[in-house]
Amino acid sequence: LEVGVVLYIRLVHFAPPLWCLHYTGKTARGQTLAADCFLWYDRKTCVGTHHDASAGTQTPAQGRIPMHPRNANGWTGGNIMFKAVCFDFDYTLGDCTDSIVAGFVHGLTGLGFPAPDRETVRGTIGYMLEDSYTMLTGDRDPDRQARFRALFTEVARERQIRETILFPGAPELLRGLRTRGGRTAIVSTKRGDTIELILESHGLRDAVEMVVGSADVKRPKPDPEGLRTVMARL
Repeated sequence: LEVGVVLYIRLVHFAPPLWCLHYTGKTARGQTLAADCFLWYDRKTCVGTHHDASAGTQTPAQGRIPMHPRNANGWTGGNIMFKAVCFDFDYTLGDCTDSIVAGFVHGLTGLGFPAPDRETVRGTIGYMLEDSYTMLTGDRDPDRQARFRALFTEVARERQIRETILFPGAPELLRGLRTRGGRTAIVSTKRGDTIELILESHGLRDAVEMVVGSADVKRPKPDPEGLRTVMARL
């Protein structure tokens, strides 16, 4: 993706309300850039700021997100202005671990496999369910993969809607970006309708302009089709 068009991030969450965004990419001229941006949201005002760690300064985030680029030789100066911010969901904005583990236990035991432990399941979160099933069982049969998805969904879908925990500061971050003119989207291997219901349960459906899930594309992540879909629509 060309720097300056769309920023896709997996957030590294520190103590609330501090979030660190990491991005690397190439410009249209082929220059490799990396950008670090700290977004800080005051709990009372929900005002976003860009924090330049090298200068020790904070400036208001007005609409587009300012990012100070740097390369191997240090900070180059200037801003990259992003028109949209696309988030991953699992372990970026929220934690669905409990419901996902329950779905895996139900699905695998229903197919005759032993119940997996929590940490084993955690290592598969972010992959398509079919791929996760194969990672844990070695079984590549598409019919059994489909059966696993059905069993998983029986237990996990409603629990994800009820039980997903959003990380501290995530609601303020999403609302703050939208309030200040930022365009926001989520691109995930989770089903988009599930994410939308999770957002709705937390009163955040209007805070995210677009959700692209695994069922909304022909080629899910890591293929960039989801990101390109967001770029085309936003």
